[in-house]
Amino acid sequence: MKRNLSSSCAASIAGLFLLCACAASAKPLDILTSFYPMYVSVLNVVGDTPGVEVTCLTEPQYPAKSAKVIERETGVRLSVLDPAVTGPRDPAAARDSYLAAMRKNLDVLRRALSE
Repeated sequence: MKRNLSSSCAASIAGLFLLCACAASAKPLDILTSFYPMYVSVLNVVGDTPGVEVTCLTEPQYPAKSAKVIERETGVRLSVLDPAVTGPRDPAAARDSYLAAMRKNLDVLRRALSE
């Protein structure tokens, strides 16, 4: 048991060193966070670190007014990502609706990571 724990700790430390090495590259680091509490936590960690861009993913069912206030007050980049948890009751229509939502989400993620 102790051997597995030691191996896990060593792997975690190696991963942290790898992340630090990647952060030193000239390409900016894009971080996508899920919704407001996680976004604030990420901002508290990264602060004003140069080369780090943070985007907050919101959901379409949440009030847009709240998102606009957060955007205005913090300067956050927002992207709307649909969890597609609701849709038509008809199974065929639901499948098509879900696939359409996932395709739209893929486009949102591509744009968010390329800005």
